[in-house]
Amino acid sequence: MTKILTTIIVLIFLSGCASTNGNYSEFSEKPFIESPATSELLHAIPDLDQPKITIAVYSFPDRTGQRKPNPKFSQLSTAITQGPENYLISALKKVSWGRWFTVVERAGLTSLVKERQLIRSTRDLYDGEQKAQNVLKPLLFA
Repeated sequence: MTKILTTIIVLIFLSGCASTNGNYSEFSEKPFIESPATSELLHAIPDLDQPKITIAVYSFPDRTGQRKPNPKFSQLSTAITQGPENYLISALKKVSWGRWFTVVERAGLTSLVKERQLIRSTRDLYDGEQKAQNVLKPLLFA
């Protein structure tokens, strides 16, 4: 008796999820879009009539004052997006399908300079005329 009652209750609940007429036309309309997407607008820009422009993109400091240090509490929210240089680089690459700009990313320039210094010092120390004796192995560089 308990199994029959449980089966009936389960069937009642499952029948509430079933569709009666299968008509989903009210949900199949696409939403209205007021203007084309930004990517489409950038792709539609005509080609440049001169050589490509080389442009360097550095990081953007947050000058809104939203992240000022506060001794009383921690402020984790920001007024602007973090890493906006990534959006700018992406937009510049989309202009006329990449035929306008040669984009050079410089947001990580300090890391690049440190890596180059590491390579130079490693080569001078281990590959130079005076090979170092009794020192640690060189750091692996990329």
